[in-house]
Amino acid sequence: MTDHEYEAFDLAGPLPTGITLLQASAGTGKTFALAALAVRSIAELGLSASELCVVTFTEAATSELRGRIRERIAEAIAHLEATAHLDPDVAITTDPVLIALGRGTDGQPIESAEHLLRLARLRTALDEFDTATISTIHGFCSRVLAIAGGASADTPISSDTDHIVELINDLFVSRFSGSTPAPVTPAQLLRAVETRLKLPDARLYRWNVDDPGPNAGARVRNEFTRSGKIAVVADLVDEVVELVLQQRTDQRRRTYDSLITDARAHIVSSDGVGTVASLRARFSLVMIDEFQDTDQVQWSMFRTAFLDSNSQGISSPVTSSPVTTVLVGDPKQSIYRFRSAELSAYLGALEYARTNGRVFSLRVNWRSDRAVLDGLDHLFGGLAFGDPRIVFESVDAAPDHDVSPFAIAGAPATAAVELRTIGVSGAPAARTVAFADLVAEIIRLLNTATIERDGIAQPLRPSDIGVLVRSNADASRCARALNEAGVPAASSSADSVLGSTAARHWRWLADALARPSSASLVRTAATTWFIGLDGPSIAALTDERLSELIEQVRGWATDLTEGGLPRLMASLRAGGLAGRVLAAPSGERDLTDLEHIAELLQSATSGRPISPAALSDLLTGMSAGAGDTEAESTELLGRRIDRDDDTVKVLTLHKAKGLEFPVVLCPTLWAAPSGSRGSLKHGEVGGQRLIEICKLASNAEPLKGYKDVVAADKQETDGEELRLIYVALTRARHRLVVWWNPPASGQPPLATVLGAAIGTDAKNVEVAALVAASNGTISEVAAVSGPPPALARAAVPTPTLEVASISRNLRDDWRIWSFTAINSASGDHASPSAPGAAVWQVQPEAAPLLGGADEFAGDDPETLDPATPALTPLQSAPAGPAFGTLVHSALERVDFTSGELDAELTSACAALMNHRPLAIAPAALASGLINALQAPLGGPLGSTSLVEVTQVDRRNELDFDLPLAAFDASKIASVMLDHLPSTDPLHPWFVEAAAGALDVSLDGMLTGSIDLVARTVIGDQPCFWIADYKTNLIRTGDYSGPALATAMHHSGYALQATIYLVALHRFLRWRLGAAYEPQSQLLGAAYLFLRGMDPANDSADPAGVHWFQPPLAAIEALDLLFATGAAS
Repeated sequence: MTDHEYEAFDLAGPLPTGITLLQASAGTGKTFALAALAVRSIAELGLSASELCVVTFTEAATSELRGRIRERIAEAIAHLEATAHLDPDVAITTDPVLIALGRGTDGQPIESAEHLLRLARLRTALDEFDTATISTIHGFCSRVLAIAGGASADTPISSDTDHIVELINDLFVSRFSGSTPAPVTPAQLLRAVETRLKLPDARLYRWNVDDPGPNAGARVRNEFTRSGKIAVVADLVDEVVELVLQQRTDQRRRTYDSLITDARAHIVSSDGVGTVASLRARFSLVMIDEFQDTDQVQWSMFRTAFLDSNSQGISSPVTSSPVTTVLVGDPKQSIYRFRSAELSAYLGALEYARTNGRVFSLRVNWRSDRAVLDGLDHLFGGLAFGDPRIVFESVDAAPDHDVSPFAIAGAPATAAVELRTIGVSGAPAARTVAFADLVAEIIRLLNTATIERDGIAQPLRPSDIGVLVRSNADASRCARALNEAGVPAASSSADSVLGSTAARHWRWLADALARPSSASLVRTAATTWFIGLDGPSIAALTDERLSELIEQVRGWATDLTEGGLPRLMASLRAGGLAGRVLAAPSGERDLTDLEHIAELLQSATSGRPISPAALSDLLTGMSAGAGDTEAESTELLGRRIDRDDDTVKVLTLHKAKGLEFPVVLCPTLWAAPSGSRGSLKHGEVGGQRLIEICKLASNAEPLKGYKDVVAADKQETDGEELRLIYVALTRARHRLVVWWNPPASGQPPLATVLGAAIGTDAKNVEVAALVAASNGTISEVAAVSGPPPALARAAVPTPTLEVASISRNLRDDWRIWSFTAINSASGDHASPSAPGAAVWQVQPEAAPLLGGADEFAGDDPETLDPATPALTPLQSAPAGPAFGTLVHSALERVDFTSGELDAELTSACAALMNHRPLAIAPAALASGLINALQAPLGGPLGSTSLVEVTQVDRRNELDFDLPLAAFDASKIASVMLDHLPSTDPLHPWFVEAAAGALDVSLDGMLTGSIDLVARTVIGDQPCFWIADYKTNLIRTGDYSGPALATAMHHSGYALQATIYLVALHRFLRWRLGAAYEPQSQLLGAAYLFLRGMDPANDSADPAGVHWFQPPLAAIEALDLLFATGAAS
């Protein structure tokens, strides 16, 4: 066994403890291994689902892991149920994991009691599966920040490229607009700043040359001068980076990258001790998938959170024991350097595991046939992939993969791995030959090849074929060539959908929707697919026809404003949108992009109504960040496969990672890579990652010191290119075809692979020698460039369809409920009549996203009754939904305890009014809000005011989604009446609701969003309470206790407060666990009618504040009612 060969991991062997690294290869079942470890740990060690933490890097991978683990638990339950009364020696499965569940550590069958205990543990885990933490790296970091506390955990995540551009432009105007020349251009500075932000632990390389004196030669003097310029640029980049970081903090902005760096910064600081302890107390098994794609920031965070102790040099005094941690990755598939992945982080973890734990390898390939693996062994044998510690290792074929189910009729037998030689000079000509030969080969395979499925040889289908290419342009060209030859093909690339033609059409439509009276904008929109006029038609537009188009666009704008993206899309589709788009040759591609963007917009707006101007701004903001390469944004924005039927899939190499196909063809791997993706060169030199900015500072060859960075960058880049070849060639199950053309110059990575296979350099590759040395595992065929053969059979067979029959009754009463939905469903009964209801009116305040959908409109007065004096600054403020939306937004943006609260709140109000002008000055509104923030809250908080609630003690917009059993909503009131004192001001509302005013049948999910959850320490105990902001205008100006009780009664806020308190009770029980003492810690809900709040109010019974504090027994009974449909 060499240093690069580790003991094979036995899924049925002893369960890991401490730190374990599983080094995988393509197809060796990383996900299967993780699911197996989860199931065995639950069954054998008694881990609960909530003690499981699994982290991966994309939403798709997270979904797959979650599904696979749940499925595996269910399989384990079925197996233990089936074997509960069988003789232990009777084998009903060959699955080693399932067999291990029935055996002890000594390998002997377990006793019946242990068998039943393991079965019970698995059943409980399946019931509680949603409590398991299975998330992306970004989801994990959000959880870390949530545990840390504070509003920062709820900061929206978005790109801030436009903010950085604005900051750089401002800096250039202020500093370099005069006679002082700028050392770099704004674009160059942006590039350097973004690289620096994506590599937070790197530093800019400064090569300081001592002044050699006046007698130095010209070369030395030039070196000295250039080193000074470089230092100036480096200082400028660092300055802008600091400004960006400060601006993110001040404006509460967060990107996907900063989410990770913020979580790491907290974990490794002294403030993170409690968070580390909480994580270690919560989780007993942590598994991190795709660890080869991590970076130093993530590795240091995970190491500190779960593994390190004080003796290992971390800054925070960790006293809790390490958590069993399993890292799984294949360093040969580390291909995301452009996303800031650092292979050095994986190698550091490898050394850590070798020193402090165990390293194993996954040795069985469950994907490819033995013949394919033999060919890959010959191609890659002994090759190092960019680092001597990352060497190809041969793997075993799965037991049932020795004989291939793939066959080609009427053709001489060829090896499963085939090299097709082009032999044409010049890359363009070689590509032409390669694509022509590719089309011909695919048609030949579709005409003659079969795959045995369920014991029957069936024709090869187009969807069995994957074509992997280097570039997006190659993908488009290849798919087009196949379609022109009659072969159905679909392409997918790493391009952003926001750079597509569809995005341009969306932007033109959004501009017209924002200004439908603009004839020029409507004419431009008319050229889009949404209307579909061509140039001559636009030129021939009459005034009457143009007016019709303007009204059509105006109607779409109304759809958007009133019904959001769903209504707008319904109108667009009803106008024949799909037919117009699909009529073009690229129709399927364009329609896919169009619908993709619509989905992104709907997700960003949650399907809620939005103004056309806001939609235009949203598209602009999304496009500004479209070039970002952060994991989440890349996954969301990457262009999708334009057909999901039976088609050949054409993919770029990065898109192909994680996929597999029966047949894989690679027509362009022989070409040299296209070069840098835009970031500055960077590499590890002496254990420190350095960023090279020499050419930014002076357009010349790097200085000597910088050449070390450039060399390190090249080594890392070349290694990744080899790993891309590995990824491409390991996607095939049964057959792999690779085209080869000798390079005219340079050293393409495929040439390196082929040369290494026969012990020669890349410039002297002889395919014939390689084939001769392969012992029949690789064959050679000459590519041809003639016209393709005809497709002999239908490439897409049309199955006979039958009308489906429904054999069960479908429920139509399950739905997603909210306070507003329940009130709406109950009609007028939701607001039982109340004394004095005629003298005040309730205003709808905020848009649904900001918690205002729970308001009910009366007569919609715009101002106070003229006879009513303005008792507080907000009394005379405008009324209506727009005002409520603005107030909610402003309060969420500011730190209540800030020493600059007046300025910050004025700035927030002004910024919000730029998009939503109101008849009040920003300073006046800010003054009125500060007045309310300084008012006493009364109730259990006495003289405490909101300005005493710090950022770490508040959480804005706490969203909740609770399962809701089937019961009548009137039961909520009945249960409350069993416990609520008759003296409570809201008691009459519950009486009427229980008597039938709230007659709504509930079943499904209960959703909502609480404006503010706050924590206040009373004595030495942290207590929690709800605040709900109300901007309701009471025309009499009376915000005393009785008047507020009437308002609460009239609008059904008693129900809202009840729902919110149950949600908070569940949240605290989940977050605090055994430490939660609801009797003393759950204070209640404060409804803050901001117009009536004033610092001069009596803290014993302050105007503008209504507290609802039902007995804990009521909340607990309602919690049970929501879960089971019964309160006891």
